[in-house]
Amino acid sequence: MRVLLADIWPRPLGGFLIHSLRMKTLVLSILCVASVALADDFKTIDGKKDKNVKVKRVEPDGIVLSINYGISKVYFTELPKEVQERFHYDPAKAAAYSTQQNQNLEAWRKQQAQAQVQAQPQEAQATAAAVEPMAKKARTAKERA
Repeated sequence: MRVLLADIWPRPLGGFLIHSLRMKTLVLSILCVASVALADDFKTIDGKKDKNVKVKRVEPDGIVLSINYGISKVYFTELPKEVQERFHYDPAKAAAYSTQQNQNLEAWRKQQAQAQVQAQPQEAQATAAAVEPMAKKARTAKERA
């Protein structure tokens, strides 16, 4: 894309709308290029490297990264001190967050187990209802024979 000075230079009132639209397009283009340029390289303390990653979310116990092959979470305990400081890692907050996440996961698992137990009698009834007509046909066929 070639941008000329005449294209972005303010015009008299008649060209204000065109100027505004072109400036918005130019700013948007710069932001898109900057987001690609802001990709980072991360190296864990055990030597694993991830290049051109984008930080999607910072959580108290780690960083969620967008990598070319998907999304990954790297825990602060796996990262060097410089990275921990850069993202304001607090071990106490991380421990509390991890405890809360584990409690939420355990509650979800219990809820799923209860739902499964409740669904079993319904499945048995549905199976019995489906089997009954077939058994009736089999009895009828035996009686005719």
